[in-house]
Amino acid sequence: MKVPVSPTKEQLKEKVTHWYPVQMCLNVATLRQRRHVSPDQAAESFFHTQMDPL
Repeated sequence: MKVPVSPTKEQLKEKVTHWYPVQMCLNVATLRQRRHVSPDQAAESFFHTQMDPL
């Protein structure tokens, strides 16, 4: 899911709270299938991949 090129902080917050939990679940599931990681590690890597580009 792509975030608009230059979202305002409010738009971003809205988008994140809207889709973050769903993406989180899907991402943790796929990460754990691929290699055995704890939910914490999966959450952390998800956070970094999603948030760093902004």
